[in-house]
Amino acid sequence: MHNSSSAYLFEQFTIPQNANYFSFNFKFNQIGEGDYLTAHFDDNLLFWFEGTEFYGNDYWNSGLLNITKYAGKTGTWTFGLNDAGPADSELWIDDWRFFNVRVESLEEPGANVVPEPSSFALLGIGFLGSICLCSKQRRRS
Repeated sequence: MHNSSSAYLFEQFTIPQNANYFSFNFKFNQIGEGDYLTAHFDDNLLFWFEGTEFYGNDYWNSGLLNITKYAGKTGTWTFGLNDAGPADSELWIDDWRFFNVRVESLEEPGANVVPEPSSFALLGIGFLGSICLCSKQRRRS
């Protein structure tokens, strides 16, 4: 996409029934002043990226965008290259992908967490310090 003020790419399609995530690659070949990239499904903003955050010459990935609530729906996917300054931007979008994956947190709810040995050592040192302090005060009294 090359912008002249703002530029948009519209695509009408149906999101696969079993898709719960979407990702794409993008790269700014030329970054203008105040540029930002957006991705919408119908009127729902799914992705926003400020062009000034982009560096290098390689494609970046959007990451996994949660589209679970749109699975099986037909609508308009819109990529927008929005510009606040002069029309001087160029953006490439590539490798659209839908995923049917389950993303789990690293800690399961209700899992038993075992403290590290260093936590026990610090706790023990604290108790010893308290005992020494109490016994010192008793001797002075």
